[in-house]
Amino acid sequence: MEYLTTNKFKTISRDPNSLKNLFKEYKNILFSIITPDIYVSYGFSEHVNDLLLSYSAIKNTPNHEQVFSTLQNDKQCFEDGFEGNSVIIDRCMNRMNNVFMDKLEKLDIDKLKNSDDQYYHMKKIDRLTSFWYRRYTENNSQATFEILLEIQQHYTKQDD
Repeated sequence: MEYLTTNKFKTISRDPNSLKNLFKEYKNILFSIITPDIYVSYGFSEHVNDLLLSYSAIKNTPNHEQVFSTLQNDKQCFEDGFEGNSVIIDRCMNRMNNVFMDKLEKLDIDKLKNSDDQYYHMKKIDRLTSFWYRRYTENNSQATFEILLEIQQHYTKQDD
């Protein structure tokens, strides 16, 4: 089953319209399986909120597309989907994080703001920036943001 699921995800088109249509087709199933209680207790709400906040912070950073484009054109960065030489990947992540660090640190992201755990702090920023970098390279960051926003709004309405 895991093999089938993994391979099915690999065949999903990353085209923004395809992602939106896929979400539209399956969102009712998603919302029925992931109840509001599960959404909160399993950390989905935190994850979605972090991604939405970080998208806005990155999007409002001057020249953010230039930063992503420069990394995308650096053939040593992120070849084979983050596989490979960890030293090169760390160097590339540091270049990207240095641009967005100030913006992301100002966000009220759980366990990131005023974090004493520097390792956790950097890994959280790595995860957020690399997520949006991958959406940039797939040319679907806006569609992904809209889907995440709809998910957040659905569960926020459930709380009312």
